[in-house]
Amino acid sequence: TFLLLFFLPLTNALILPNVTWRNRGITASIAKSTTFGHREARPGPPSPRKPLFALPSIADDDVKIGGRDIVSHVTLLHDSLKKLTGMGLYERMRISDEAIKSKSDIYNYICLNDRFVLISHGTEEDPIYNFGNVACLEAFVRTWDDLITIPSRESVVFQSTDEELRKELMRKVTNDGYVEGATGIRVRGDGKFIRLVDAVVWNCYDGDGTYSGQAALFDKEKCPILSSIDEE
Repeated sequence: TFLLLFFLPLTNALILPNVTWRNRGITASIAKSTTFGHREARPGPPSPRKPLFALPSIADDDVKIGGRDIVSHVTLLHDSLKKLTGMGLYERMRISDEAIKSKSDIYNYICLNDRFVLISHGTEEDPIYNFGNVACLEAFVRTWDDLITIPSRESVVFQSTDEELRKELMRKVTNDGYVEGATGIRVRGDGKFIRLVDAVVWNCYDGDGTYSGQAALFDKEKCPILSSIDEE
């Protein structure tokens, strides 16, 4: 009886709680038994991973841009550009009108486009970006959540020549409605820079003609990545 009482606390101390570990997205629960060296592993399903440059889903009702869903916002950008210049997003992004038959087509061809950068900002006194497609997030190395918190003025280096050029560009767009062939150097999220080439920047209006902000479109394949703003 004495020996049983002596070893009982020691035996209970060897019963350890489950330990959960994670490696490369695979989760397993390891139950340690009272037998030395014995472990039982039960693999779980892979943990879902969100791509770095992912956009909100087309079905995400929580995402509103000026009261509109993502596809409605892109449609507004397209309609405004076409009305001002005669060429909308489809033509400039080399998408045939026949390819766009539904909201899903707009989302897939424009929002998920990884070549032509489409970005817009709102109507705040200090305008903040409110949309960028996949090509935009890749070009500026930003996540969606990062982008939609950044004032558009922070896209250039503070007190640089490009800051003044951007201010002049915005004034010209405001007064004339749009500018073709815009250039400039913009800041990326990784500390590098991107040189814009042949961008179009335009004012955006809703169906009632109410000003809704400004947008820009450019082909990122034409735009070199720079290590510094002085790099040629």
